[in-house]
Amino acid sequence: MTDQSIYEILKTIDSLSSLSADMLTKLAESVQLLNLESGEILIRQGEKGDAMYFLASGTLDIRVGHGDTEKSVATVMPGAPVGETQLLVGGVRTASVYAAESCLLVRLTSQMLRKWEREHDVLHDLLLNVIRERQRRNELSGVLVKYLGQADTATVDWVNTNANWVELSRGEVLFEQGASCTSWYVLIEGLLEVCVTNEDGVETTVGRVEKGGSFGEAALLSDEKRTATIRASRDSELIELTRETFDLIREMHPEFMMSITRMLVVLVLELIWLHFDELRSPAKFARLFDLRLGPDILYRALLVVWSFDIGHEF
Repeated sequence: MTDQSIYEILKTIDSLSSLSADMLTKLAESVQLLNLESGEILIRQGEKGDAMYFLASGTLDIRVGHGDTEKSVATVMPGAPVGETQLLVGGVRTASVYAAESCLLVRLTSQMLRKWEREHDVLHDLLLNVIRERQRRNELSGVLVKYLGQADTATVDWVNTNANWVELSRGEVLFEQGASCTSWYVLIEGLLEVCVTNEDGVETTVGRVEKGGSFGEAALLSDEKRTATIRASRDSELIELTRETFDLIREMHPEFMMSITRMLVVLVLELIWLHFDELRSPAKFARLFDLRLGPDILYRALLVVWSFDIGHEF
């Protein structure tokens, strides 16, 4: 097949769309085409990687394990790269890759990739971005299990497209106490501190958010102001869902709202038992729940307390 034909194939690959026509022409001179029939293996888990691939057509099945323990964990669709991580950061293949149907792939050897890195750092940067995006998508998929169950590929892709990724340096503030609530957040990596400033202007750290933790749902649902300042204790990465995206997920996936409700109920119950003595003082109780959840959620919390019939009057 001619370089021009390979060039036309490269133009159809989404992950290469940021390369200029001149760069694609040069890349076409450095790669080979590979055809696989259904069931053929492309990459074997545990082997050292000597090439990476771009899937032009067909689908690939990603499997982990060996023999009877081997299981399918993901599907690669046309336009995606395969096997790039080991070429860039080293190590052995972490999964096996099989052709789920007849496939056409573009093969770039490690030798040619090194040559490109020396002459054209744009491809190296592009592949690093691809790895980064894939890691983010995998992290997002893991987070969604908590709220949506085992989300399908289309749902993960939709959320990944509509979510904003937020990076915070140590000491950087995400939002201030008293700010309007416009988004819901989930912490993917890092550590956050929750700080409250009293009427005298004294700031106190009252809690922290660890990896996998979410926040902002109560204020978002009750349309209240932020009741605390969120600051990064160390470099952190979060996903942000705006109010519009949050509401769309609620409509499309009722189980999402059920998960959020369960989290709020658990938070209410934890606060009740941790501060049970404060229930004797309506003012302290109101202050406690207003701080963490907002007035509208406070009302719901009171209903929970009444259901326990603890005998206090409010």
